[in-house]
Amino acid sequence: CCGKFAKEPAKFIEKVENFKKAEKKAETKAPTSVKEVMAAATKGKDSLFGKVSGGKGGDEEHKKLAEFYKLLAGFKPPQGDEAAFKIKTAALAAASQEVADKKEGALEKLKAAGNCKACHEVFKPK
Repeated sequence: CCGKFAKEPAKFIEKVENFKKAEKKAETKAPTSVKEVMAAATKGKDSLFGKVSGGKGGDEEHKKLAEFYKLLAGFKPPQGDEAAFKIKTAALAAASQEVADKKEGALEKLKAAGNCKACHEVFKPK
């Protein structure tokens, strides 16, 4: 590594920059399905929803979660009643937007609207 880097540092720096650009582009790609939104917003111990609903997320994370849930409200449910899905996801989108807008009582609304079991029992395929 050191020998090649010492001879052609610009080549390696360019590769690192290209990797960073590709990584950033992958991060900014908007989810295109319910499954992708849920994975992006709720997957893992340190999920975006977990951070925000736990009061630990910053402004950027609040905005990102609101964007994800706004997208979610625009999709059709994988199963179940579409009107009921729209009501639940609209409430989730509104609550997350209120958190992003720093409205009083918004975290409690987000926690209530983000009841996983209430949606998964009805809309998530088994």
